[in-house]
Amino acid sequence: MFIKKFRISGFIVLFSLFNFYFADAQFISGYYKDIEGEILRYECQQPDADSSLLVRSLKKEKYIEWQTAPMPLEFRGDFVKFVWIAGIDVNPEDPHTFNLYVNNKKLFSFSSPADTLKKEWTKTASNGMELSFKSTLVDKYGDLFGYMFLKVPKKLNRPGKPLKIKVVGESAGSRTWFMIFRYVARQGAKIKQENTIVRKDGKQFQSLRVDILHFGEPSTAEVTIGEQKTKLPVSLGLNIEHVEIPVVNKDVTYNAEIKMNGSYLLKKTINVEPVKHYDIFLLPHSHIDIGYTQIQSEVEKAQKQNIAKAIEISEKSTDYPKEARFKWNTEVMWPVECYLKNASEKEKNAFVDAVKNGWIELDGLYANLLTELCRPEELYRAFDYGREIGEMCDVKIESAMISDIPGYAWGLIPVMAQNGLRYFSIGTNTFDRIGDIIEKLGDKPFYWESPSGEE
Repeated sequence: MFIKKFRISGFIVLFSLFNFYFADAQFISGYYKDIEGEILRYECQQPDADSSLLVRSLKKEKYIEWQTAPMPLEFRGDFVKFVWIAGIDVNPEDPHTFNLYVNNKKLFSFSSPADTLKKEWTKTASNGMELSFKSTLVDKYGDLFGYMFLKVPKKLNRPGKPLKIKVVGESAGSRTWFMIFRYVARQGAKIKQENTIVRKDGKQFQSLRVDILHFGEPSTAEVTIGEQKTKLPVSLGLNIEHVEIPVVNKDVTYNAEIKMNGSYLLKKTINVEPVKHYDIFLLPHSHIDIGYTQIQSEVEKAQKQNIAKAIEISEKSTDYPKEARFKWNTEVMWPVECYLKNASEKEKNAFVDAVKNGWIELDGLYANLLTELCRPEELYRAFDYGREIGEMCDVKIESAMISDIPGYAWGLIPVMAQNGLRYFSIGTNTFDRIGDIIEKLGDKPFYWESPSGEE
């Protein structure tokens, strides 16, 4: 998790991936640049927004503050709505209150919710401003994310001028949090070609992705691409829909329009290219993290079930086309040992047959080792059980996998080569841990040569 504390006077803006123009000037981006706060990389309901300003209920001196986009000079209307993406901690055991200031004046207070049942609320200040929150996502941790709106009478905000908004938590020594995303929110739409062909009613079509960012009430968008017209439902937030058009064999240009409530969200010429064809090879397996995600006995139980289920599914798919027949990779040999040590004679024979039939692929290493910590003999011994089971099943093991570790020791190369392994599936950690092999070579097959040059 990347966290950065900062104070700036310069101009920092994170523009969204959407190249929108305004469809309704009533909605103005409620975030435009940072003033003060703690930056946290985090996920929300929009995949193109992943950087936030975070405030906790620790002490009042640690607040977040930002500047909105300016009200357009040409704005006409009685009020304007500033909108930004927000998230709030659902913490029934440790609820706290946050205060929101506009231009250094405290106007609103709101509390962290005790549950996710109430997904919308509105508060009104004495000067006529309204603050509302509409949740569109309960994330995997049970917290609420959505859109926050600040409704401001025009008389309180001059055209061409931004607002300064500040959120302050309680001095409670608590980690209960509120966050806003550093995302310039603009209503509008875009069309993106995906490298996809879909089949419908025996015919093939190309897929175009239509993204519509909408802050108003639910509505319907009319999408026109060439002569083809499609109606799409639109709700609050980022709407991702797909439109199918006939497959093209050469570059084709279309006039594209997206309209909603009588206004254009998009009007432009788009170029559609032929889909590039790829062969995709899938490697089904389950990651073996002994004692990390569950206690060892529970992990063992799950992996034994995986092997039994893999044999069952593979047997049922034997009459499928070759590409559709199920196969399973053990990743490492520890689950095989767990399965066989208590298996009946019938189950052992079924396992051997599954390996011989190519339903189950044996991967040579005993476990997901931190190879940097292994002595030379430990590296060699890590392949002993795989070699033993390979002989029992009368197959030659030529592959190995190690996933979710920081890296691989140079000594692994000669050991693998001398044990007859030619193929290695890697999955190193990234982000805040060492190693960049996935970033540089993750999608490219390569030969790994030992320092001696002999393996």
